[in-house]
Amino acid sequence: MHRNKQGFTLLELMFAMLASAILILIVGLLITMPYRAMNGNQEFAQVRRDMALAVKIMTKDIRQATNDDIVPSSNQLVLNANPGPPVRLPIRYALESGALNRYVNGGSGVTIIEKGVTRFVAVKTSGLSGVEIQLDLQSNDGTAAITHETFIHTRN
Repeated sequence: MHRNKQGFTLLELMFAMLASAILILIVGLLITMPYRAMNGNQEFAQVRRDMALAVKIMTKDIRQATNDDIVPSSNQLVLNANPGPPVRLPIRYALESGALNRYVNGGSGVTIIEKGVTRFVAVKTSGLSGVEIQLDLQSNDGTAAITHETFIHTRN
């Protein structure tokens, strides 16, 4: 007695399901990869914008100072008061809990970079009028990091 075979065996069905699952996984990865890359690019761009803003503000303040006004240290930079011209109140930049803050005349601070600052070092170089700034930033999700080193000249 021969039976008419119709349909698939259990083994064939399991193999088809496994092949379908692998195909769906591959298609899903191909769809999400561009979105992940775009998100990483946006994080990196935000870190670069934060860095550019911080350096621009510090450059403006340091260029109005004299070399004698600068008191650098690890995690902070102090620009002492200058009677003028131009008259300038004391300014202090400080790295505090991952944020870069700017204090004017000992008052309350303004946050220049809200979070993600991993290193802020100011070094006064001998023989040159100015200060070297080293700043490391990292994105919120940790995917983008940038290091910036620059030398900013003072007035004299």
